Amino acid sequence: KTHEENEETFQDMAEAFIRVNRYGVRIGNVELMLSFLAGAISGDLKKKVYELHEPLHKDFEIELQPVIRFAFSNFGLKQTQISKVTQFKANIKKISSFATTDINSIFGGCDTAMRLAVSLIKKEFGVSNSRLLPSQAPLTILSSYFYQKNITSLNDLGEDDVKNITKWFILASFNGYYSSATDTKLDGDLNTVKSSTSFP
Repeated sequence: KTHEENEETFQDMAEAFIRVNRYGVRIGNVELMLSFLAGAISGDLKKKVYELHEPLHKDFEIELQPVIRFAFSNFGLKQTQISKVTQFKANIKKISSFATTDINSIFGGCDTAMRLAVSLIKKEFGVSNSRLLPSQAPLTILSSYFYQKNITSLNDLGEDDVKNITKWFILASFNGYYSSATDTKLDGDLNTVKSSTSFP
């Protein structure tokens, strides 16, 4: 634990952590933020993230990063905030302001939304494992649509919605749309989803 946690401290910690893990599993800034948040916030935030992630990984091998990106976006954090070490302190303050009941509600909604996203991909594309997808980034947007529109069953989707989602998912996944400027593109698409009455 550090005596004073400022942006420079977080940057130093991140660099040291990445150096230590150079010969192990590569840990990105998004995963680092989860570790910092878990250490700075009382309660079981880290436990909730892993409880959300583990069944999804077991069922579809979804990585931790899209889970964190999606879940934390529902606390009002932008993707550029989530992935930048210099924003970690502000992120901690933001999430600390939420009541336990609100945190539980958000994670409950996240669980439903991500499970629906996986179910739709399996049903529409016959894909049984996320390793067959070029990118998992589109899962963040698809899950957000279900979350924002409070969709709890695939039966709630209209025919046009399903058609638009499948077309978009193919283009976003196989054209490498999120392979560059990932944070900016995700933020833009998340905003579009929030303001749309149907899948854009």
